[in-house]
Amino acid sequence: MPVKVKECDTFEAFLNELRNRDTIRLVKLADYGFVAPLRTSSGAIIMAPQIRITATAFDKPGTLVRWQSARRANSTKTVAITTAPGIHGDVEVVAKKEDLRKWLELEGYSVSDGEWTQDDIDRLMAKHALSGRGA
Repeated sequence: MPVKVKECDTFEAFLNELRNRDTIRLVKLADYGFVAPLRTSSGAIIMAPQIRITATAFDKPGTLVRWQSARRANSTKTVAITTAPGIHGDVEVVAKKEDLRKWLELEGYSVSDGEWTQDDIDRLMAKHALSGRGA
């Protein structure tokens, strides 16, 4: 089942979107280290370490609600280049993620580590259909 993605520009907009959808109970929260091309003030393109925090929630009618914030890492990191998101040691991002987790829990949501993906949703919907509850 293809899922529509509702992108939210701010965390407050993400929370407001969740509040307007009464079927959402679980929010997944993740932080990733990655590298991305960045143009410097001199015009050179470098591969710069970045940090991203992502919050996602799946709504039963087939919508994925997502907020993400990315920024350049505070310090240079040695990053093993892979196709998957990597770990990082940015204490500010870890603290912010925990603050967001607490905020979501105060709002009444269950919070788990990770991020909703199309594969997760497909597995969930298949399991739901097999249980006889329909999609």
